[in-house]
Amino acid sequence: MTTLETVLLGIDCVLLSLIIIRSRVPKKIEEETQRVKQNFHNFIERLEEFHREMSSQLSESKRELAAYQEFLRIHYWGRVYFDHSTGRLEVINVNPDEDFGDIPSYLPPDVS
Repeated sequence: MTTLETVLLGIDCVLLSLIIIRSRVPKKIEEETQRVKQNFHNFIERLEEFHREMSSQLSESKRELAAYQEFLRIHYWGRVYFDHSTGRLEVINVNPDEDFGDIPSYLPPDVS
């Protein structure tokens, strides 16, 4: 084998290696892209599920609070409202001469 043949064989090997590498790189990139897309899709699904669950719990808490407010309205014959600044239920006394006493405390359910 002459030097020229050896050089040509070496060039052939290098070119073949480059062709093999070049054909594998897009496949690896595509595989990684698909993996990232799937992970993102799974994350979005979990996020939507979490949102639905939190919305459901919030709706349930609002229903419980409304039922408790209605109980207080009936029990105290006054107007009961939720004071957002203090986070407490308050009674507007219709008859200032009548003392309603302390309102039973309402503790919302633990949403954790």
